Amino acid sequence: MDIKIPSGPPEGGSIDAVNDASQTAEAAGDIAEANEATPVVSDGISRIAEQVARGEIDRAQAVDQILAHVMDGNMVAAAPLEVRQELQEVLNSLLETDPYLRSLSAAIGPATGE
Repeated sequence: MDIKIPSGPPEGGSIDAVNDASQTAEAAGDIAEANEATPVVSDGISRIAEQVARGEIDRAQAVDQILAHVMDGNMVAAAPLEVRQELQEVLNSLLETDPYLRSLSAAIGPATGE
């Protein structure tokens, strides 16, 4: 079984990952200030984003946690082991070689030692 995942944003559009991420973080901060409370993080990806924002984890750790979150999702978790293993390999390969995904991961936060 060969899994094909297209490279880049859908329909040739472009995404400014750095601005999108900073706008999301600013909006979350504004909401927290307006509520005068600590924001409640309800999903795994938001929890990871909060950890990066607080400096608790670096970029590599965030990417690893995002991949684990994807692999533990209902749809993937229900797939046969062979399919899960192939998907993990494809995702890891794409993160290393695809320029679009590399730019998205670079926008997550600092790498270790930065």
